[in-house]
Amino acid sequence: MRIEQTQRRHDIGEIVKAGKYDELTRFGIIIIETGATYDCGHYILQQLGVPATDETIATLQSLTGQGNPQPGIALYRETGRQKSPVHFGRYDSYRVISKWNRTGPLLEHSIEDVPPWYGEIVEFRKTDTTTPLLWDVQQMQLFGVDKGY
Repeated sequence: MRIEQTQRRHDIGEIVKAGKYDELTRFGIIIIETGATYDCGHYILQQLGVPATDETIATLQSLTGQGNPQPGIALYRETGRQKSPVHFGRYDSYRVISKWNRTGPLLEHSIEDVPPWYGEIVEFRKTDTTTPLLWDVQQMQLFGVDKGY
């Protein structure tokens, strides 16, 4: 799914750069939690119940998805499918829950309402296919066991 670089996204980005997160509410963005010091990738792994290791984060960064919105993970990337995702969020019912930086708040926002540096492409991946993949990576790291599939 393509999201355009708009003045609205630019304005959101300027607010984030200035650290004035309370001003995001005028865009319909909801602040869920403040004070947490994790990033978007760690948030997704936490939501999936998968430990954040170098291997699981690398696997998360290599994921691809579909253009049709579906509940699960939203993967934001710059134009060009070969590029790794630059942002992750939890998607359901046209809303995304995500962290825009390590020190900022956890936010609920529409698909399009992200800073411009998160690119123009959003793909979606179901959690029921992602969680087992990430757990397999974790098991390989811990035990060196290949399940053969």
